[in-house]
Amino acid sequence: MKVLQVGKYYSPYIGGIETYLYDLCKELKNKVDLEVLVSNTGRKTVVHEVDGIKVTRVGRIAKIASTDISLKYLKQFSKRTPDIVHIHCPNPLAVICFLLSRNKKSKLVITYHNDIIRQKVLIKFYKPFLKKLLEKAERIFVHNDIYARSSTFLEPHLHKVVTAPPGIDVKRFGISPYIKNKMLEITQSYGNKIVLFIGRLVYYKGLEYLIESMKNVSAVLVIIGNGPLKNKLLKLSKRLSVLEKIHFLGYVDEQNKVAFLRSASLLCLPSTVRSEAFGIVQLEGMICEKPIINTFVEGSGVASVSINNETGITVPPKDAAALSEAINYLLANPSKSKTFGKKGAKRVLEFYTKEKNSRQILKTYKEILSSKESPSKSQQS
Repeated sequence: MKVLQVGKYYSPYIGGIETYLYDLCKELKNKVDLEVLVSNTGRKTVVHEVDGIKVTRVGRIAKIASTDISLKYLKQFSKRTPDIVHIHCPNPLAVICFLLSRNKKSKLVITYHNDIIRQKVLIKFYKPFLKKLLEKAERIFVHNDIYARSSTFLEPHLHKVVTAPPGIDVKRFGISPYIKNKMLEITQSYGNKIVLFIGRLVYYKGLEYLIESMKNVSAVLVIIGNGPLKNKLLKLSKRLSVLEKIHFLGYVDEQNKVAFLRSASLLCLPSTVRSEAFGIVQLEGMICEKPIINTFVEGSGVASVSINNETGITVPPKDAAALSEAINYLLANPSKSKTFGKKGAKRVLEFYTKEKNSRQILKTYKEILSSKESPSKSQQS
């Protein structure tokens, strides 16, 4: 079975979808004939191996509204006819190029990570292409059925939606001698009350509310990640007089990220809109036995990952006061935080490992190739 995985970017590029794709490919590489097709962040097209997987990074000429523009991408699609093309959306460039390639031999599978919400002009242009792609798909994977039911794009296709919760590589989050030493360094540098955020510095993450919440919190906030809002968030921190207890670290490699997760008092994901469909970083915090503070965003699956009063605390979005209250409660109740953390790790092992996810994906591939019929409406998730 030949499978082409099509993402926006690929490791070592940091992002929730990229982490998911990387872990999925590592699980599938010894079970199928696998290749990865993604965009490069520069003009040059690069073909190389990553962990034994052939990865083609197609050069781009520009980036508009978070979408890569590349004349070479269509050519890359046109010369490949694998058994399965698996596109990870949102990815306007890949969607358009796949449809224009007129590939009629490959079976199409989509993992629908989230809707495009903010880029109104892009959506107007992209919408007919996305609709056509969803019509052509044999199956559409979603991380949870809450998001699937709330998406107007997916609503007509619920009969072929398959819920496949994402999984992480739990082995990556163990405590090695290096990480143990790094944890000591982190505690010495930042103290033993650390509120941790990991993610891109973009509008839907709600970081401005987390920063505001720190006015009433006696702890430090460590922010790992880069993004277009960094300067704006720095200015906000200064204006609110909390800059001295906020540390913007930018990119942090995998081992150091684990060390921070292990050292933190809690992990906070203060998302504000449905662009945050799941929040895989929650799983990383949970497997490190940290309580999670997340938000209840209507139509998003974020609050279904870490459960309120079981593995952490869920608060309303865009509510700095509620964030402060939740953070202070967890800092003041270490035994409760520890209980939440233990239950979180157990939940990840039960539902959210990369092995479980890849088995579901591979099973679906085989079903598609062995059946000539389209899924019936009785298969609706």
